[in-house]
Amino acid sequence: MDPVVLPAPPMPPISSITAPLLLGSLSNTYLFGILCVQTYLYHLSFPSDAAYIKALVYGVFAIDATATIMNVSDTFQWFANGFGNPLALDNVQLSPADTPLIGALIAGIVQAFYCYRIFKIEHRAWPISVFIMLIVAVQIAGGLWGSIIAFQVQSFRSAAEKASGSPWIIFVGAAVADTLIAGTMILLLNSKQSAIHYHTKNSLSKIIQLTAETNLLSTVVALITMILFVTEKGTTYFTFPSLILGKVYSNSLLLILNNRTYLATDAQRSHQRDALGSRTGQYSSGAMNMGVLRPKTPVIERTRGIQVDMNTSVHMDQERKGNPWTHGSSY
Repeated sequence: MDPVVLPAPPMPPISSITAPLLLGSLSNTYLFGILCVQTYLYHLSFPSDAAYIKALVYGVFAIDATATIMNVSDTFQWFANGFGNPLALDNVQLSPADTPLIGALIAGIVQAFYCYRIFKIEHRAWPISVFIMLIVAVQIAGGLWGSIIAFQVQSFRSAAEKASGSPWIIFVGAAVADTLIAGTMILLLNSKQSAIHYHTKNSLSKIIQLTAETNLLSTVVALITMILFVTEKGTTYFTFPSLILGKVYSNSLLLILNNRTYLATDAQRSHQRDALGSRTGQYSSGAMNMGVLRPKTPVIERTRGIQVDMNTSVHMDQERKGNPWTHGSSY
C-alpha cells in the first residue's frame, strides 16, 4: 500500500510577507534621516541647554542610530542574501533587538521625559507621573521578553505564537501611556492659561496642540500595530508600523524641543508689533491734539517711544524666564 502524502498547507501570498518588511524598513530609514536633521538643528539652536537634556537627545539619537543600522542589516539578509528563499523571510535576524526591545526602550525614555515635565509643571500631579512610569516599566519588560523569545526561536511565526502577550504589553501599554500623558499635559497647561500674559498664552496654546498631535500620532501607530497583529495571523503586516514606532517617538521628542525656537520667535514678533502699535498710537494722539506734527514735537514722542520699547523688552524677558517651554535652560 502506497503511503498517503498529505498536501502541504497553502502558503500565503509572498507579498504579505515581503511588503511589510520592505516598506517598514524604507520608512524607518526615511524617518531616521528626519531625526538626523532635527538633531543637527537642536545642536545649533540650543548649545546652552542643561546637560541632562543634551544627554537625553544625543542618547536617543545614538540608540536610534544603532537600531537603524541593525534594520539595514536585516533588510540586506531578507532581500539580498535571502532573495528567492521564502524561509529567509521568516528568519527574524536582528529585528528582535531593533524592534520590540529598542523600540520599547525609546518609547519608555520619551514617555519618562513627559512624566518629568508633568511633575515640573505641577508637583501635585506626581501620582499620575508615577503611574505612567509603572506602565513604561512594564512596557520595556514586555519588549525584553518578546526579544528574548524571538531570538530563541528565530522565526516570526513561532515568536508570534510563543510570545503572543508581548505585543499586547508593548503596544497597548504605549497607547495607554500616551493617552494619559496627552490628557494630563493638556489639562495642566490649560489650567495655567488664566494666570499668564496673553503672549505666553498664545505660545501655550501652540504647545498644547503640538503635545496632543504628537501623542495622538504615536497612539495611532501603536494601536494599528496591535490590530494587525491580532487580525492578520500568518502575515507580517504588523511589522510595518512596529518598525517605525521608535522613530515616531524620537522625532516627537526632538520636535517638542526644537519648537522652542519658533515659540520664542513668535513671542518676540508679537512684542515688537505691540511696541510699534504703542508708538503709532502716541503719534496719532499727538496729531489729533496739535493738528499737525511739528518738527520739534517728535523729540518728546521719540522719548516716549523708547520708554515703551524698554518696558516691553523687560516684560518679554521676564515672561520668557517664567515660561518653561520657551527658554531652554529651564528644562
